[in-house]
Amino acid sequence: MESDIRFFADDMVGRLCWWLRMIGYDTAYERDIEDEELARRAQEEDRIVLTRDTTLAERYPDLSVLVLPTDRPEVQLWLVLKTYQLDYDHAWFSRCLVCNDELLPVHKEKYAERIPPHVLETLDEFWYCRSCDQLFWKGTHHRNMMMKLERLKERLQKMEEQRGR
Repeated sequence: MESDIRFFADDMVGRLCWWLRMIGYDTAYERDIEDEELARRAQEEDRIVLTRDTTLAERYPDLSVLVLPTDRPEVQLWLVLKTYQLDYDHAWFSRCLVCNDELLPVHKEKYAERIPPHVLETLDEFWYCRSCDQLFWKGTHHRNMMMKLERLKERLQKMEEQRGR
């Protein structure tokens, strides 16, 4: 992966976490985590906290925090990418959307018993998450997510063009 940057999204920006993982950025997220625990883990794991909580940075001055002034996930994503000069096309679908671990390419024969027969016959590329034991392939769900990513990319480009005016 090209970027070593790591994030910790708090409960206020959960949708942003999903988008960041989808485009390949290491983004921790835990529902209902207390601020003290979030701050401890973010520092321990060298993560930048993403939040809408304007007081978090004040309460934890040693913590690296980006306060996002909007509740719109696409604008939040644009702000994160611009703030840290990150690439939207970083590494799509390289992280597990469930647990954030990196996905590993695997041979379908190794997991044949877990793959629906029609998928096994028609597809050759599969990925595995060793942390949550999920298996992934480029089926219709993948195509739908690709369309979402492409639409979001267009919206982000329009936002960038409007900013440049």
